Amino acid sequence: MPRRLMEKGVLWLYNVAYPVAGLVLSPYLVYKLSSQYKYRAGLGQKLGLELPNRILSKKRVWFHAVSVGETQAVAPFVTFFKKRYADVGVYFSTTTYTGMDVAKKSLNAVVDEFFYFPFDFYPVVRKVLERISPNAIVIVETEIWPTLLYLSHDKDIPVFMINGRISDSSFKGYMRVAPFLRPFLQKYRRFYMRSKEDASRIVLIGAPQEKVVVTGNIKFYSVYERAKHVDAEEWRAKLGKKEDDYLWVCGSTHAEEEFFVLDAYRKLSGEGIRIKLCIAPRHPERFDEVASILSSMDYDFGRRSRGDKLDQYDILLLDTVGELFSVYSIADVVFIGGSLVPVGGHNPLESLVFGKPTAMGPHYFNFEDVVQEMENYINIIHDAHELATFVKRVIEGTHTLDIDSVKSTFEKSYYSVELITEGIGKAL
Repeated sequence: MPRRLMEKGVLWLYNVAYPVAGLVLSPYLVYKLSSQYKYRAGLGQKLGLELPNRILSKKRVWFHAVSVGETQAVAPFVTFFKKRYADVGVYFSTTTYTGMDVAKKSLNAVVDEFFYFPFDFYPVVRKVLERISPNAIVIVETEIWPTLLYLSHDKDIPVFMINGRISDSSFKGYMRVAPFLRPFLQKYRRFYMRSKEDASRIVLIGAPQEKVVVTGNIKFYSVYERAKHVDAEEWRAKLGKKEDDYLWVCGSTHAEEEFFVLDAYRKLSGEGIRIKLCIAPRHPERFDEVASILSSMDYDFGRRSRGDKLDQYDILLLDTVGELFSVYSIADVVFIGGSLVPVGGHNPLESLVFGKPTAMGPHYFNFEDVVQEMENYINIIHDAHELATFVKRVIEGTHTLDIDSVKSTFEKSYYSVELITEGIGKAL
């Protein structure tokens, strides 16, 4: 079968499946839409009934990030791009309500128009493309939307994939339908992939080898840029940390993890090791719960929300929102929560960017790619004993972090961002 004919056949079947699936799932969809606002948010735009405002700039770029994580990762890049191409209008779309909320908060100064990503249905995508008329489309991470790719290529609009990643499970799924995806992957202008393995996988699925470039993970750049705006001396003063204090920060802890942390803390105290402990629960609704745990174990502790400081208490509960990243800058050793329980962990780059010795539990599947890239700098522990041993080694100086090497890793991300920006800019 000629490639063009197969491509059109796949696209036709794909678009027929959209209304059929909607009809079959209609009872479930009606329930979801009526029960929770987050499912209704942006529905008019997703259906093409409400179109984004047209940006009057001569050149326009459409960035798309599916949800919160992708939006947070790409936000500094979009800011960087806008500084480089100040006269270019920027559209930004996301699929989820939470993603849109984060996008508007972090990118309001540089994005001209926010909107919800349309359903990948031919008449809807065509209406959106005709309205916004982008000169380039930038998709964050690995999303393959056949209709968007087909129509963009038909209108000579270059599409770029940035921070591309293909997990083991995704790779298996994509390979099952690779013959059908291949014609649409051909329509990308460039694939900027995180690693050699990701690059190899996208080629096996069907991307042209000559269009694939390995640029690393732009999450590194995102964290690197945020860290530049943190004043460690200011935070030492805010939290009352003295020069000779050793501070252990346990960030984004989940239920049960505080017991591991406090068990390790008790072991260290029993060995005569003096250390200040800062516990930052991941979710605000657990602040009082963790305070009750500390009280029940007869610990004298302070609460950041009351303005308490480390020069008053050995244990400080960081029961505030948005301060943990800055507090990492004054830590001497860090434990990243959500990893001793099967939650999937949180971002270890947030402590590593400040050159802090960092430990995580074995459940880091949400950040497996980051842990693999930084495996030489992250200690994986399994229980309170191993956690206490790690902290003790850091305090005694028998465990050190190659700060220059870590710094170099983050600095390289700047050049990757330069490369991607230049590649998109040339297409405008």
